[in-house]
Amino acid sequence: MEIHDGTWYSIYAIQYYERISFVCATIPSFVVTTPQPGVTVVDCPDKFVRWLDHCYYKISNSDITDPRNAEAYCQSVDKNCHLVSIVYRDENEEVRYNLDGQETNTTWIGLVGNSIDNMSWIDGEPVGRMNWADAYEFHGTYRNFSCTTGDCCAAMIGKNLYVPGTGGAIGEWLITDCVRKPNDYPIRGFTCKMPTFTAIQGN
Repeated sequence: MEIHDGTWYSIYAIQYYERISFVCATIPSFVVTTPQPGVTVVDCPDKFVRWLDHCYYKISNSDITDPRNAEAYCQSVDKNCHLVSIVYRDENEEVRYNLDGQETNTTWIGLVGNSIDNMSWIDGEPVGRMNWADAYEFHGTYRNFSCTTGDCCAAMIGKNLYVPGTGGAIGEWLITDCVRKPNDYPIRGFTCKMPTFTAIQGN
């Protein structure tokens, strides 16, 4: 490896007589231990899945189709629990795959506002990279996804709504009126998110 720029090159060892430095790498070993009584541990509520420093709970095929009722459900778990905010690309993938490797159905996410250019996360997370599907290509299945009332919510496209060639991919977002019309495709899933909390084990 060149010292000045880190690039690699090959040499014939039998023709190279200078001493060459080298670096060793090892795979760290992890010892799983059971917390002793009285030890503080990071935890999530029952049925929630931990990812990094947050807990997630996805509900599919729910009778709750209104995003405000979905938010109320999340709040009933904990005051710090809200419809999911998605800050990172990896986080979007985790939510898309239901945090267990299985692609999920279309779900409400915690993005609200009065237009596609003025949206915010319910839990107060900063709005960064947006993952909107290409609205200009919507037709067929997605034709009813738009916000015309100024009361806008967002949903993540799931496997039950995805139709190849219709302008959206699983995991991308759709904007829609928070109160959907009776004939619109119902969204029967949502994901709650909250910070991890500390608990005392064994007391």
